Amino acid sequence: MPCFVRSNRADRRTYPAWRSTAIGLERGSSSLKRDPDPDLARHHLKTPTVGVVIPSNNSEATLARAVRSVLAQSHSNWQLVIVDDASARDQKNAVADLIQDDRIRTIRLEVTGGAGNARNIGIRALDTEWIAFLDAGDEWTPDKLREQLSYIQRLDAPVSLCASAFIQSQNRDGTGADITYRFPAAADRYDRLVSGCDIHLGSTLLARRDVFERHGYFEPELRCFEGWDWLLRCSLGGESIAVASNAIAIVHDRSQPPRDNVSAGARLLLRKNLKPVARRSILNAARFLSATFLERAVAAWRGGGKIAGFCLGGLAFAVWPFRGRRFFGRVLRALFNSGGNARRQGSDARPNSVMHVISGLEVGGAENMLVQLVEELEGRGIPQYVVNLKSGGRHEARIKALIGDRYSACGISGAGDIFAGFKMLRAALSKARPKSLQGWMYHGDLFATLAHICLPNRNATDLYWGVRCSNMDFSRYRLQLKATVLLCKYLSFLPRRITSNSIAGLQSHIAFGYDNRRLSLVQNCVDMSIYRKRDDGRDAIRASLGIPADAFVFAIVARTDPMKGYDVFQAVAEGLPDMTALAAGLGTDALPGPANLRGLGVRHDVPDILTAVDVLVSTSHFGEGQSNSILEGMASGLPIVATDTGDSARLVGPGGMVVRPGHIDGFVTALRFLRDNPGECAALGDANRARVEREFSRAEMANQYLAIYGIKAVEEA
Repeated sequence: MPCFVRSNRADRRTYPAWRSTAIGLERGSSSLKRDPDPDLARHHLKTPTVGVVIPSNNSEATLARAVRSVLAQSHSNWQLVIVDDASARDQKNAVADLIQDDRIRTIRLEVTGGAGNARNIGIRALDTEWIAFLDAGDEWTPDKLREQLSYIQRLDAPVSLCASAFIQSQNRDGTGADITYRFPAAADRYDRLVSGCDIHLGSTLLARRDVFERHGYFEPELRCFEGWDWLLRCSLGGESIAVASNAIAIVHDRSQPPRDNVSAGARLLLRKNLKPVARRSILNAARFLSATFLERAVAAWRGGGKIAGFCLGGLAFAVWPFRGRRFFGRVLRALFNSGGNARRQGSDARPNSVMHVISGLEVGGAENMLVQLVEELEGRGIPQYVVNLKSGGRHEARIKALIGDRYSACGISGAGDIFAGFKMLRAALSKARPKSLQGWMYHGDLFATLAHICLPNRNATDLYWGVRCSNMDFSRYRLQLKATVLLCKYLSFLPRRITSNSIAGLQSHIAFGYDNRRLSLVQNCVDMSIYRKRDDGRDAIRASLGIPADAFVFAIVARTDPMKGYDVFQAVAEGLPDMTALAAGLGTDALPGPANLRGLGVRHDVPDILTAVDVLVSTSHFGEGQSNSILEGMASGLPIVATDTGDSARLVGPGGMVVRPGHIDGFVTALRFLRDNPGECAALGDANRARVEREFSRAEMANQYLAIYGIKAVEEA
């Protein structure tokens, strides 16, 4: 296995890796060569043709967007059939300028038969090995087909059905406001589908054609649940349904189906599948019966039939009471927030104001992002309140300068201060009456939640959480943190949204047990005004640090924490005695190590320090979300060498190299390669800086938060 890999895309795990030759490099060449992928030959997926079916019924407002997303696919070997399901107006007119491509055909039906029937007609009109579906109201990311085919190639055993995670956009105009990420579980056994289907077949499924020949087509009589019915039938027939973890489809919000359609569909679904399920297991038959009652209950409740919904929900619980914690959490949330809209209309909450609750304001990525967000939103005329559960901290003076007396410190320094500090938080929240209450990290989330529960007219204030890490190893931390995270897990049904700065963070918290329907991604940002290219003032900074002008310097910017992998960093420094290693962050001034390792401790001039560095490294063992230090290194025009933890590989992308966690030789080899190839090193750094300017601005981060909060800036309102 190679020591390090370099990705040709933003997510290394999505594409076959580009590996160094020998490990290594050809003499005199800085290019990286691609290893042959044995999976291509094994699964015969070298250049498969994919047939795409888009059923459309009166979808002229969104159909063009869907077709454009197919035309934009990086996997260009496809055929598209648009099936017009007897729309009032010919759907061909909505895409007249797009269907000139000879890979696109349209079929118009004279009588509407539903989405399942339209998909059946589209499948029969194609002669491709693979079939993909896209609803007319949704869209794909440009690499959707390529990523799914690549994912199938990497599986240990061939599969015929592959869905994916997806992005759910809650607005209908396609602007991307109020976005959540959904991660369905793989269905490797039929009983995974008897309690419900969270796979979005209509826009994420990729299937081999022969699956339809073995298990039949969609049931045309079903106007709802036709996807659930077909997947359950395939699963009962022995098919496994793989789910790619990347969110590669965007599902836009649309109106709910009529209550009568849901009720009729649930009854037909039950009639068709209850006996086959019962033959396998009576318990699974009970779960399936309960699931169909529950779907009817939800439809009745949404349609205004509260009594019918309550009765059907009671039947669902009576048939199968052994439901999971997430289900009961959602029920409790519905009861907890009942009457919220009416109470909100008569509330005295201050419109467009936000209160942030954070565990401290010392040096750290979350603390820095909070300061950036407060400064940006204050500049847009949106009042900000900040509650520091502790007191003091590096960022306290800056926060006070920004918001004045809207800053509060609770002064919690130990268990004996918790009650008094909580009272101060409650008082600050009652006085501010913000529209949005945002927790930051686990302690901030927990305290914000408890204060929100105690708030009179709590439905006037929306609760939000913020998580920053990914796959944490809690065995390395104190019992207090473990208890806090466990409480957050069981209370995760309460916040309106849970934000994370990384895809890995979203997935890790779902696996841990967080409510998987409330997760949104908000990427970190960098203030480009304070980060300069590495050649700007380089010699003066090096002179102040006592570093020779011609030295090759690699650096890490992180506190000394078990997750940060300083043991690896020290070993790498020892293995590269001809280079200089810098470490900046809390506790680094006490680091032991070889003579070429310099621990700088806490520095308030990190942007200046980075101008003296050649390569930024991140040696984390686990737990990274979206690393601020990696972003800051990229903003300073540095190439990156990082471990494959959290979203680091996705963030580094083509601008550096990715190493397996704990792999000392990988770091040594990568750093030697960059030192010996200065042209490559400089090109990677320049590309990184340009990418940060383009994708990770402070304004963009603020826009994402405002979309989640449902707030418009003063000048936009």
